[in-house]
Formats: sequence, C-alpha cells, structure tokens
Amino acid sequence: MKAPKTIHGFYFLLVLATSMVACKKEAVFQPRSKDYELTIKDNPSDPVDHAIFQFYENTGIPLFYNDTISREQVSVLDGVPQYAYQTLAIRYSLTGAYAGLSWTLLPNKEMLLPMLPFLKDKLLPQLTNVYPYPLASIFIVSSSRLRSFGEITYARNNKPFPGFNSLMLINVNPAEMSDSTQREYIADALGIMAYKMLKPAYDKGLANEFDKVTRSTSLDPQIYLNMLKLLSPDGTRKLEDFSFLPIRFTSGLAVGWTPLRQADFLSYIEAVFFYNNNPTAHFETDFAAYPLIIKKYRMVQKMLKNVGFNIAD
Repeated sequence: MKAPKTIHGFYFLLVLATSMVACKKEAVFQPRSKDYELTIKDNPSDPVDHAIFQFYENTGIPLFYNDTISREQVSVLDGVPQYAYQTLAIRYSLTGAYAGLSWTLLPNKEMLLPMLPFLKDKLLPQLTNVYPYPLASIFIVSSSRLRSFGEITYARNNKPFPGFNSLMLINVNPAEMSDSTQREYIADALGIMAYKMLKPAYDKGLANEFDKVTRSTSLDPQIYLNMLKLLSPDGTRKLEDFSFLPIRFTSGLAVGWTPLRQADFLSYIEAVFFYNNNPTAHFETDFAAYPLIIKKYRMVQKMLKNVGFNIAD
C-alpha cells in the first residue's frame, strides 16, 4: 500500500450521507491542513528509527514511540536556549479534551519492531478506501488508562484511542498472539476509528433503526445501562435476549448490566471487523438463535461499507 508521504494531523469528523457514497469512491486523499505536519526523518545509525522510516516510506503513515516528536530553538534567555516542542495531540478533539486519558511510554523502543509488519499487513490495508481518511499517525505505548470516551462512561484501559492527530495503540508482539487475538486487536483499532467517524451521524439519527431494534425487546424505557435482573425479573433472560452482544464484546461492562447505547453501537462495529473475512468464525452461525442481533449486525455492516470499509457480505 502506498500513500502520500506528507500526512497532516487534522481529523474530519463529517461523515458523508448515504446518498453521497457513490461520489466518495472516486475521491483521492489529499493533504487538508498545513498547520500540523507529521513527518519522519531517517536515522540510518539507529536500527529502530531506520525501520520506522522504512515503514513511513512504505505506508505514508508516521509512527512514533514518544508523544514529544520534535523541538526547535526559538530564542535565548539569559544565555539559556528556549525551545518550542511539537507534541502529538492525543488528548484533544474538536469537542474538548480527554483529561482522564493517560499512558506509559515504552521502556525499550526495540519492543515495537515486531509490530511494524503486523500493522503494515493487517491494519493499514483495511483503511485504503476509507473516506474521510481517518489516520494521520500512529503512537505506540506500553499501556494506557481512559476513564471514558465518546459518552461511554466506563473505563477502556489498554485499548486503542483515536487522538486528534494520532491513533494510540498498545504495544504487542504478534508472534505471541493467536490468530483470534490478532483479529481482536485489529478489530479494536478499526472499530474505535470507525466509531469516531460514524458517531456524529449516529447521534443525528443515522442509526435510529439500530436503536429501535434494541428497544423493541423490552417495554422498559431504561433498557440501556440497566440491571438485567430488573429487565428480566425471573432471571432467565440474558444480554442476547435484548439484542446486546455478550459481555466479552463490550470492554468495561459490569456483569449483570446492559451496555450504554453508545457502547452497544461500538461493540457491533468491533464485531463486524472481527468476523470480516474470518475463515474460522461466522457471525450468523454463532448467533443463529438471535435474529435481532443478526439484524443489527447487518445494519452496522452497511454503515461501514457506506464510508468505504471493505466489508464482506
């Protein structure tokens, strides 16, 4: 995959309406802002930095292991040089800052080397036709903590996070992961980016039919973020009976509770990416007993196709 070598850190959150999808297939990604340019310089004397530069050359995506990416001397005060620092705007969005987000840098930058071919081969090819282009750079960390995201008010620790100008990912060694675990990792990364792209339109009513399916399963108006025992006094009904995916699909969800509306939507996005072109698992087989779950899954498949993701039928 080859992309432009100059990537600018500006996220466009506007999702095109379904009626305009036919036009976006002809669109070619072009740099959109000149205020925050993210580039990588080669350092042949350092094997890690050189490998990152080769990754950048091959993909067009800058990759960083430190959120402070450059400094420039701007003045001298009392004989002491003064510097301006360029940092990745991980915590910021157009709607505010995520004060509850923190991360730990890699203790050893060599740890990220196994990730480079993994991201190049497994993640980036799935973004080539997506519009607007959702990825300005990648930031690899050792661990992360996040109290809430996009109205999802329970913790999402060690999960991908789509910052203003960089996708933050937890460092992993693919050689130590099963195929299923690798798929979960990539699905989480694609899922959170797609969620960020789709959420504005979702909030404006694009997914009304999605929510109607959920609400049709209960007369209780508080179907979201409610205790299952209150929705099912006899104790026989489970998440799937209310068209929610099992708890393993919803990060941070407490046992015995239904998810938030936004978390329900995100769980389906991640599920679509996990099952997409998966030769060992089939969603409609796994959930054959729950036709409403399959209905919601197909709705999300269509949404993702409409913004350019290559989703199999």
